[in-house]
Amino acid sequence: MNSSRLSAFCDRALEAGWLLAVAITPVFFNVYSSRVFEPDKLTTLRSLAVVMAILWLTRFVDEKLHSGRSPGNGNGLDLRFSLDTPMVLPAVLTMLVYLVSTAFSLVPYTSLVGSYQRLQGTHTLFAYLVVFFALLTGMRTRRQLSRLITMLILSSLPVALYGIIQHNGLDPLPWAGDVTRRVAANMGNAIFVAAYLIMIVPLTAARIIQSFGDILRREEPRIADVLRASGYIFILAVQMLTIFYSQSRGPLLGIVAAGFLFPFIALILLQRQARTQNPEYAGSVMDVLRGIGFGVGSLALTAALAALALWALDGSLAIYVSIGLAVIAFGGIWLHFIVEQRGWEWLWIGWGTVGLVAALGLVLVNVPGPLQDRVRAIESLRRFTTITELQEGSGKVRGLIWQGTVDLVSFHEPIEYPDGSVDRFNALRPLIGYGPESMYVAYNSFYPAELGHYESRTASPDRSHNETLDSLVITGVMGLGVYLFTFGSFFIWGFRWLGLLESRKQLITYIGLDVFFALLFFVIAWQLEGAYLFAVAIPLGILVGTMIYLTQQAFRSLFGPMPEEAVAESLYAAGIRFAWDPNSPAPSAFHSIGSDGALNAVSDHVIVPVDAQSLLPQLHGGRISGTMIYSVGIEGMTQQTPDEVSVLAQSSGVFPSGFEVKVIGPTGARKIFTRLMLVAQYQDQLTSRANTVLVTIAEF
Repeated sequence: MNSSRLSAFCDRALEAGWLLAVAITPVFFNVYSSRVFEPDKLTTLRSLAVVMAILWLTRFVDEKLHSGRSPGNGNGLDLRFSLDTPMVLPAVLTMLVYLVSTAFSLVPYTSLVGSYQRLQGTHTLFAYLVVFFALLTGMRTRRQLSRLITMLILSSLPVALYGIIQHNGLDPLPWAGDVTRRVAANMGNAIFVAAYLIMIVPLTAARIIQSFGDILRREEPRIADVLRASGYIFILAVQMLTIFYSQSRGPLLGIVAAGFLFPFIALILLQRQARTQNPEYAGSVMDVLRGIGFGVGSLALTAALAALALWALDGSLAIYVSIGLAVIAFGGIWLHFIVEQRGWEWLWIGWGTVGLVAALGLVLVNVPGPLQDRVRAIESLRRFTTITELQEGSGKVRGLIWQGTVDLVSFHEPIEYPDGSVDRFNALRPLIGYGPESMYVAYNSFYPAELGHYESRTASPDRSHNETLDSLVITGVMGLGVYLFTFGSFFIWGFRWLGLLESRKQLITYIGLDVFFALLFFVIAWQLEGAYLFAVAIPLGILVGTMIYLTQQAFRSLFGPMPEEAVAESLYAAGIRFAWDPNSPAPSAFHSIGSDGALNAVSDHVIVPVDAQSLLPQLHGGRISGTMIYSVGIEGMTQQTPDEVSVLAQSSGVFPSGFEVKVIGPTGARKIFTRLMLVAQYQDQLTSRANTVLVTIAEF
């Protein structure tokens, strides 16, 4: 890629732009404006996006001119990405469905620029996409990624601290609502601040792990490493407190799910690493029992310490002390086993047991009975007991809003405008939706009469309080498909990068599990309450399907063959019978491949260490020079091939021409190295030709 000083300046300015976007947008609000929060934040973000778009176009034109090509010639557009780039296709499809729904919107102008209350129109979506594509095309180094993560974490600190200030009644600003019971911080809404912070918590936790890793790797820890780890621990504690003080059930459930899922994936990767380090290890039922016992035991010890604190102390202090003791004890036990590399083969089973116990406890506290009554007596935990409550309180309000929303997105008579005209595109509404920011005007005809007994009769919902339903209202079934495709792509690309989803069969299994559990929960919810709960069944089914898929892959890794053995089995099935083992001493590196993937040493092929110049002066017009580390031949031969090679023989007694195959890379991102080697003898010289390819296991 050609560049100039101008392009380099644009790259640096774009990075400054996305750093400013993630720093200013969460923190900024304007008490001198009417709406204070969302419109003011988004106006700032839009302005940054316009500047970033100009910088991106400037860089694009400059690179074209600098490379001697005009932007309009037929040499193609060097955009630094394609539709095959992860998450690009979902972003493009999202842009297209928003454009379509805006063009056919009930209120096209409002859908384009955004409503006065929210400003979340198509213009704002395009601002988000500008930041996304700027990151995609401008982030090229690990240091840039590190700066972005650091800025995300640091900008969350003032937001979280402001939430704690509000909870303790120290906020000097006179907000209309009670921000001591449910903090809103810099977002103006308890749900918004909690939803923002739960996205930053995993990044903060990762920095804590990284900091402790730096400390443990050094013989004498540096004070800077200790201070960095302490700082991130403080930020994480503040974030978690503000999330808890928000008392928002959705984000609280989200952080619980993330708190289980991310460690679960990490422990599965540790299990695979342990299996790689000890190929002779064979999983057994005892591993399952050890994992279950460790999970239950760590929970029992933690519960005992928390109960002791509650018994010894009174009031809110007892709750905080018990939570603190539980976190320290539980985290200390698990960290000890992880750091000491003890039980890596079965720790994931223990964590799965912890997750099952937590899920069971969450279900039990939402079932009427003595346990629910005792938990409800603790005011700060009361909202955890109302998750499934749909007959009173805010649960009833949301249930009624969802029922009206389902009627809105179904087939119905055309909506009538105040001037007497009707919606011309009514038949298309289930497919394309009503457009961004249109629910406020579209919902009135479907407002459930019962809702007026629970909320102000003059209030009309502008959101359904459910992302699945909101996507249906805004962009219809078409947009819902893109919405699910976006989140599915995020998980699939992530699992592929981690080595947890590498083949088409695994992809089909993962999608099938998600669809199955979504349908299962939909049927259950339909029978218990109503079909409108499909909007809850879909994300819940995806979550459970993901957990089941990861568990299946972990058990397969525990009891199944090593990846190298699986590759060797595939080679045997393809008719290849010999392989080079790079971990064996050179004289005995050739092995035969068994039908079960086992490698057995053979004596009729050898690899001899040599230190000789290339035998051929030229090969296909290119000069080959340098020294060789290993060369391949039949025992007794003195000639060597002119490349550093290791190959597979196709049959015994024949000079080894064929494939070399080796699994390489870290545990979480294994790839397969393949080399096609052709060797020919002419008089007293050997000629060789090697083609190498590095592919993923799925591609192989």
